[in-house]
Amino acid sequence: MVFAELGGESPKGRRLGPTHRLRALVAHPWKLVHDERKGSLELFDLAQDPTEKVNLADREREVARDLETRLARHTADLLGLAVAAEEAPIGARDAELLRELGYVAE
Repeated sequence: MVFAELGGESPKGRRLGPTHRLRALVAHPWKLVHDERKGSLELFDLAQDPTEKVNLADREREVARDLETRLARHTADLLGLAVAAEEAPIGARDAELLRELGYVAE
């Protein structure tokens, strides 16, 4: 299984990319794409349609629902981890290393 995301914000409102937020899940042969802005789902059979031209979300509703549930569960897990990471204290040495790498502003 492969998960992907494009755009959005972190749980604390930091910009991560464009406002057009897409999330995808690939569980061969299926690929589900959720467009949060449009509120739409697209489902493709990559074995039969590798160029993703035919949206099967309406025809294969059970598959789409299953993959959407998996994607939502994965997203919830990631958001929980992101919040925990943003709230976790870091030591002075780690903070200095992050500053040197450009991840933390002075």
